[in-house]
Formats: sequence, C-alpha cells, structure tokens
Amino acid sequence: MQAEKNKHILFEQTRLLYSSLPISLFASTFNACILVYILRNVVSESTLIIWLALVVLTILIRGIFYFFYHLKKLWHQTDERWYTLNMIGVSISSIAWGSSIILVFPESSVVHQAFLAFIIAGMSAGAVSTLTHSRVAMLIFLTSLLPLLAIRFFIEGSELGYAMGMMVTLYYFVLFSASNNLYKSTRQNIELRIDTEFQKQELKESKEKYFRIFNSSPLGIMHYHRDGTIESCNNILCDLFGLTTEKMRGINLLTIGADSKLTGAIHHSLQGNPTQYEGSSSSFLADKKIPIRVHFREIRDLDGDVSGGVAIVEDKTEDKRIEKLKSEFVSTVSHELRTPLTAINGSIRLIKNARDKITEDEFYLLLGNVERNSERLLNLVNDILDVEKLSAGEMVFNIEKLPLFDQLRLAINDNQPYADQFNVHYRFSDVQGSDKNILVNIDKQRFLQVMANLLSNAAKFSYADSDVVIGIMAIEPIVRISITNIGEGIADEFKDKLFEKFTQQDSTDTRRVGGTGLGLAISKKLVERMNGTIHFESKVKHGTTFYIDLPIA
Repeated sequence: MQAEKNKHILFEQTRLLYSSLPISLFASTFNACILVYILRNVVSESTLIIWLALVVLTILIRGIFYFFYHLKKLWHQTDERWYTLNMIGVSISSIAWGSSIILVFPESSVVHQAFLAFIIAGMSAGAVSTLTHSRVAMLIFLTSLLPLLAIRFFIEGSELGYAMGMMVTLYYFVLFSASNNLYKSTRQNIELRIDTEFQKQELKESKEKYFRIFNSSPLGIMHYHRDGTIESCNNILCDLFGLTTEKMRGINLLTIGADSKLTGAIHHSLQGNPTQYEGSSSSFLADKKIPIRVHFREIRDLDGDVSGGVAIVEDKTEDKRIEKLKSEFVSTVSHELRTPLTAINGSIRLIKNARDKITEDEFYLLLGNVERNSERLLNLVNDILDVEKLSAGEMVFNIEKLPLFDQLRLAINDNQPYADQFNVHYRFSDVQGSDKNILVNIDKQRFLQVMANLLSNAAKFSYADSDVVIGIMAIEPIVRISITNIGEGIADEFKDKLFEKFTQQDSTDTRRVGGTGLGLAISKKLVERMNGTIHFESKVKHGTTFYIDLPIA
C-alpha cells in the first residue's frame, strides 16, 4: 500500500512540475534576453551569443520534454522516467544559468554586477515557486547559482564584493530554508489529497463489495431504521416475500402487528440485543406464506448509538421438507425393519417352543420364512450402505465389455420368482438380431442391481396378470433399454421427486408394497457412474416406461 502511495505521490509531483514548466521557460527566456541586452556594452558580443545559445538550447530541450509529456508520447504519464527527464532539464538549466556567473560576469562595472546578481536572485526565487514540488530540483538549481555567485563576489576582494558575497550567502540559506518549508507543505498537501483519493477509492470498493454481497447473497437481507421502517432490501428477499422493493420499503416492522413475537424481536435488536424469529413470511404482509427464520441485529453509528438494524432472512422450506423426509424415512425404515423382524421372531419362537409338535413340512416352511425376511433385512441394510458409498464416492466399479442381451436375460431370470408373487411376467419385446449382439462397458454386479430395482418396481406397480416388457434399441452411439409395465403410473406432482432419496409415491406404513424409497436414487447414481443416463415416461392409469441409455462399446 505504501509503495503504491509513493508511486502516486511521485506521479503528482511530476505532473505539477510539468504544469509549471511553461512559466519557468518563459521567465528563463525573458531574463536571458534582458540580461544580454543590458550587458551588451560591458561583455564581449561573442561570449554573450555563446551563453544565450546555451540558454536557448536548454529551453528547447525542456520544451520538447514538456511537449511529449502532454502528448503522452514515449511513455505513459505515470512512468517514473518523466520525473527523471525533468530532473535532467533542471540540471542543464541550472548549468546554463550558473555559467553566466563565469562567462558573462561584468568585472568592470559594479552596477552591471548588481544587475546580474538581481537576475540570478530572481531566477532562484522563481525556481522556489516552480520547483517547490521537488526538493531535489530546488537543491540542484539553488546550489548551482547562489553559492557560485557568492564565491565570485568574494574573489573580487573588495569591501563591496565581500558585502555582496555575504548577502548572497545569507539569501541562499534563507531561500533554501523557505523552499524546504514550502516543499514540506506542498508534499503534505499532495499526500493529503492522495490519501483522500485512496480513501474515496477504498470506500467506493467497499460499497461495491458490500452491494455485491448484499445483492448476490443466497439469503434475504434488509435494513431498517430505528423507527422500524424498512430502508433497503435485496432481490432475494423481495422474491422470497413476493413483494416489490418499493412495497418492502414502505413497511414498518413495528406497526404491522401481524405477530407479537416479530415486533418483540425487532424491539430487542434496536436495544442492542441480537435476536431470532421463526414464523411465516405472511407476518411481513408478504404475498407468499412460507416458513422463515430471521436473525435481527442492531446497526450503530459512529457515536455508538443504535441507528437501526439488519435482518437476515432464511427460507426454511427446504429444511422443513428434509425434516419431513427424515420423519418419513424413519417411519419407513421402522416399518421395513419391524415387519421382517416380527416374522423372523415369530418363526423362531414357534420352532423353539413347538419343535415337537410341528411337522417337517411346517418346519421348512418356517425356515423359509426366516430366510426370506432375513434377505429383506439384508437388502435394506445394503441399500442404505450403497447410498452412503455413492455419496462419498467410495463405491468401486469393475467395468467390463459384456453382451447387453445376455445380461438382461440373466436379470429377468433372477427376478421372475419375485414377479410371480404379483402374477406378473417379464418378457422381451421383438429384439432385432443385430441388437442382441450389442456390447456395453458396465459393471456386471451393479448393472444387475439396477435391473433388479427397475424390474421389481415394475412388477410391484403392475396390474395383476400383466406383462412387463423389456426392449433393446440401438440409437448410435448409445443403446436404449426400456422397461414398460401396465399399472397405476406415476402422479404428475411426484415425477420431479422420483429419483430423490427416501421418497415414494406412497410413503405411509399402510402402502400396498414395501420399500425404502432408495432403489431409484441408487439406480440413477449407478447408471451415471457407468456413463449412462436414466429417465422415464408415465401416464396415470396406463403405466410407466423407464429408459436406460448406455454408450455402445
């Protein structure tokens, strides 16, 4: 920050030096001409011409620097080299005027010596005003003229020469002290101006940053005056409440009177106590009625007095939905655990307590019941574990190039006994010969798991004595698998949530078929990990078709 500040100070000094350069060039030209004219009779003409040519050359060089600087030629105006060029110009100008003390000093005329001293003193005083923005420039110019002039008078050896030398020396120190004080004052003004500009820039950036945060925040934000009137709010809050910015600004939070808890929370915040409110957006006269949580906090002015407050508004709709899903999941899992455990427990009790009374057929029937319900429990646990592994990215896939038709036939054979419980039969549609030879890159175990989920769902939600039709169709560069059932179909309001975890169209404990609502969520993740996609079409009272698109190997 300090380096950047020093760079701006140097730029400002350079700008001011160049802005005063025309006056300096004019004064130098005018004084040189006057001096040559006055000394024409006491100094040789050739010497005067040589000196004047030197001064004019100096003026031309500095004029060229000025010209290019203002035309922004060579370098940008912020380039430090412009400052260096200005110092070079001051140096050669001081050399040219210092040479006048040696070349054109009128040794034979005290009056003309006094006039030369007057010109040199005037040039030095003028340098203090035009070079005040640079201590180095002032030191170069003053030291090149006045000490040399004092030495020249001392060399004269006369009483008047000593007096003039002492006066010039005193004038040098007085002028140098004054110029140094003037430089300090000028630099302080420059620093103050630059500090102000920096502060303005920082304030502007801070405001822009605040407004970006204010308007892009995922939460609703509003500011309110200490009288309770809303002063500003972001777009998220307006969308949340279904009101325009103009309507929001007109609301007084302390007088709307919709909820005493709301006004109480605002009163507490205006007393310097951060508070929280949970309720409905309708408390703010909003057009929408959604669950919200609001955090209130006071805003203080520079004196530390409370001038108003800020409110951060959270939409709790998603949290409420998640809580509902968790509740339904707990209910579902409880049911899914209780049912097989009850059956297992009952079968074991019968075997244990009536082992001498049951027949061999009854014994194996009870063992079969235990086995089926154990598998049901194992499937439930596996589903939950699969969800966690997929979410954490820890599930390992063993991708192989396999014939798709053979894997589908294997899946149908594995799941037909389950479909028999619902009097449903799996069958292939008319599959073309070429489609039977399609190869895909899949994990065999995970693919069969996906098909088991889709085939079991198709059977569960089919009408009795109907068929579930499995089709294969090549649509380069993919192959599409379709699983179609005839049944109740999927309700429109449930379609968007079908692949979400822990969701079912019927999530009550009394639903007709079992399940945790995890199967489709797991299937979607598994298909995507095998570089495929899954989607569906459904019509209520007609049935549903699920599609799996996989790249052809």
